[in-house]
Amino acid sequence: MTKKIHKNKLNSYNKNIGKNIKYYRKIRNISQLEVATTLGIDKSTISLYENGKVNIPVKHLYAISKFLNIEIELFFEAYEHKFKHIYDYQYL
Repeated sequence: MTKKIHKNKLNSYNKNIGKNIKYYRKIRNISQLEVATTLGIDKSTISLYENGKVNIPVKHLYAISKFLNIEIELFFEAYEHKFKHIYDYQYL
């Protein structure tokens, strides 16, 4: 039972990080292919990262953060908070 809970929590973290990668990539109008080329990996691997299907190596998180010109910590924020900021700006 402990392993299943741990695995589910890990999957949740992977999905959150992946959504954040996709969010920051898209607001900068950068394609998955551009990120993949920079990292020297296949575009499908970026898709797996963004969909939370696999664990992302720290070296790739670091490289993606540098490529997107953001702090690596932003990948670990709760994804849902980003929408609140978007809605706040829409009603200003």
